[in-house]
Order: sequence, then structure tokens, then C-alpha cells
Amino acid sequence: MVFGVLGKFRGFFMSLYYSLNPLSYKQLSTRPLTLSFKYLFLLLLLSFLATLILFMPILANLQGRVTGTLSKFSEFKVDANIETTGPAMIIPGIIVDTTGNVTEPNPVLVTKENVEWVNFKCFAFRPLCLFSKKEEKISSVEFRDSNILENQEILTKLVPFFVFFMVPAILLFLYIVFLVKYLLLITIFSFLAFIITRMLLFEIEPKAVLNTAIYSSTLMIVPEILNLRFNLELFYIPLAAYIAFFITGIFLIGKKHDKERGK
Repeated sequence: MVFGVLGKFRGFFMSLYYSLNPLSYKQLSTRPLTLSFKYLFLLLLLSFLATLILFMPILANLQGRVTGTLSKFSEFKVDANIETTGPAMIIPGIIVDTTGNVTEPNPVLVTKENVEWVNFKCFAFRPLCLFSKKEEKISSVEFRDSNILENQEILTKLVPFFVFFMVPAILLFLYIVFLVKYLLLITIFSFLAFIITRMLLFEIEPKAVLNTAIYSSTLMIVPEILNLRFNLELFYIPLAAYIAFFITGIFLIGKKHDKERGK
């Protein structure tokens, strides 16, 4: 099983290598479409994982950044009255319930009386807290009516929970958004390329066009996703690189139709 997984990853990275060379597109264009779409999905997934790794230093120091940001406020007050008809999950892991139906935080619970949470170390490594206090809380009234800046320590303790639950949700949302975007671009360019090649009497199969559109998108996908970390002004450079490789691949794969031979 392990060797099977390693073999698949080896196949993926070989495809990644070939996708950067238009001369390899003739070979890639003959692959089954299911294999090509698997490559696309995995390419996008690994690009997001690489971006997450690049974000790690920022996430690791997020508590310090929150403290530093709050230090720039001279006053920060919150005045909110909360009433629920039952447990309400704001985001996964954070529940608001003023009815008393939920009594234990898992890992964060907001009630009418308290804001309660499980110590993050206990939440992440539960066996370590079997015989020690694992829950902490602060009065909701005290928290609501006081200056937020007086509760900086509480806020910084809650930051890891937001990171733990929000980062996967954000990544999943971005993955779906970018996947839809790239699928639309690949479909549009494939359709246009197929129509234009027919007009120019170019012999190329629809499957070959779609495969070429998928593999040439590597030059667009990887820089755009990694740039989520750096936020550089790439303008339309990745898209231009994609179009250039796609057009080059089409002309390398296709054959000019011979009218005389056709007769």
C-alpha cells in the first residue's frame, strides 16, 4: 500500500515535470481524462498545502500579533446582548447557547453567564489533562461591559481555537472557489481552441485539447496559489504563461489538414 501511494506521488511529480515542457504535451494529450483531472485536483491541493506551510510562521506568532495589534487601541468596548432559542454553532467548535442545553465547552461555549473554553493544550492533547483542570471561563457580563483591552490575555488564549477551526474552513472554501475558477478557464479555452483549430483546418481531438488545457494550467495555478502568501503584483503573468503554453501545445500536437489528401 505504501509503495502504491509513493508510486502515485512519483507519477504526479513526473506529470508536473512534463507539464512544464510543451514538447511533452503530445504524450500528455493521450492520457485518460480521469487521470488528467486527478492531476489537476491534486496539483491544486498540494499548492494550498504548500501555501499553508508558508503561512506557518505567521500562524505560530498569531497570539503575539493579536497582542501587538490590541496595544494600538486606547479603548475597545463591546456591548452585545445575546439570547438564543437553542445551541447555535457560529463556526465549528464555537457554540453559543443561553438556554442551558449545553453545559460543557467543546472547545468554546458562550452562555448568558460565562464564556468558557477548554485549555488548548488539553484540547489538542486530551490524555495530558486527565487529572488536571482543563476548562477556563470568564463572566460574560464582565467581558461584555468591560474594555476589551482589559481582557487581552483571555483573547490571546482563544486565538489558537480560531486558527484550529477557521484555517481548514478557509482553505476548503478557497479550494472550491479556485477549483471552479480553473475548471471554467480550462473549459472556455478548450472550447475556443477546438473551434479555432477547426476553422484553421487543424486536426486535433477534443480529448487532446482538454488534456493540453489541463496540464498547461500548471504555470497558472502554482504561482497564483503560492502568491496568496506573498500578495505580489503578478498582474496577468500566470494567465499569460498559461495561454502561451496552451497555444504552443496545441500547435505541437495538431496537424494541418491536407485538402488534397482529404479529397
